[in-house]
Amino acid sequence: MFCTGQGVPKDLAQGVVWYELAAHSGHGIAQYNLAIMLSKGQGCEPDLGKSVHFLRLAAEQGIPEAQLALANVYQTGQGVPRDEALARRWYGEAARKGNETAAKILNRLAPKASPTAERA
Repeated sequence: MFCTGQGVPKDLAQGVVWYELAAHSGHGIAQYNLAIMLSKGQGCEPDLGKSVHFLRLAAEQGIPEAQLALANVYQTGQGVPRDEALARRWYGEAARKGNETAAKILNRLAPKASPTAERA
């Protein structure tokens, strides 16, 4: 509510407080939303390390948006060392959950078969 201003005055800092409480209680969507706010500095100082932590928790709970975001983090190395294998893993997880964006990215990243391999 505080992040959207629905029913209360919009207050992103207060939204961060509530998302963090819910995130620490294991709420996957709150973990994802908090991670996004932390990465952008919405209602708080940007904190990429903490953002990745909460993205990972949400991704492990099967939240496809978090899986896609975590894959992007590993693909770009934003806040973590670049890791192509982890990026592919999380793109794959999100794609299996029906995330079309992840499926398209994973398809682009798939190694193309060499002409020699195709003839074999």
